[in-house]
Amino acid sequence: MIEIVERKKKPILESQIQKQFKEWLDKQPDLHHWKTNDQYTRGVSDMIICISGIFLAIELKVPGKEPSQLQADFIKKIISKGGIACWCDTVKQCISVVEYVRTHRAKIAENIKKEGRAGLLITKSPDGNAMNFTLDF
Repeated sequence: MIEIVERKKKPILESQIQKQFKEWLDKQPDLHHWKTNDQYTRGVSDMIICISGIFLAIELKVPGKEPSQLQADFIKKIISKGGIACWCDTVKQCISVVEYVRTHRAKIAENIKKEGRAGLLITKSPDGNAMNFTLDF
């Protein structure tokens, strides 16, 4: 009799999510991005992205983890100042955020000009698997 031993899949690391998302971003000709990662940027979101003049901050986490208090405060501060910021725990979620901003950038830019704020609220779905987008104009 042969015994079959199933190996548990190793959980994905945050650095792997960052690497995969960065590789995707590198292929996008209409945006510029940079990763923050030094001792002087504690709390600042992992990726800062500019899409046709619209700035977006995304904090990356592994599934099941949430931002630290410093990271959550940074996201809240960006939103309170009229910017766009959120946290994601999969590459698919990150891409959906970028694609949403890309698709709605004209409306977002118009609202920034009129109201001084982006007017976009990004939240996770109740099951945590998808992102919800609300344009608040």
